[in-house]
Amino acid sequence: TIEDIEPEKGPLMGLLSTLKESSNEINFITTCDVPDIHLPFVRRMIQGIGDHDVVVSILPGGKKQPLFAVYKKHVADTIEAVMADGKHAVHALLDRLDVCEMALVGNWYHNLNTPEDVVAYRKTNT
Repeated sequence: TIEDIEPEKGPLMGLLSTLKESSNEINFITTCDVPDIHLPFVRRMIQGIGDHDVVVSILPGGKKQPLFAVYKKHVADTIEAVMADGKHAVHALLDRLDVCEMALVGNWYHNLNTPEDVVAYRKTNT
């Protein structure tokens, strides 16, 4: 767990803070509201990064999950540039990177954003 360099600046600041703190070139990033991590998928993402800046997971239907992804440490420089331009959305960052997209397979991925999400998750996963 890494604290943000500047609090209350959103997920892009969280990503920047994490990458700057990391001593690794390749970094798996996830949020606290994803209760299950499918390690074989994470390994595939890490293996697939190659020359790309980031491997982003893609939900069925095509929605990108840029905070369930693998980033290279040097992306921190691009995050600083994006934020200096006044942009704070992670998707603004992706527009400036070499992105590899990897489809999530199976039904293990859950993003619990509301109390109702938590209740539904507990009913089917306990």
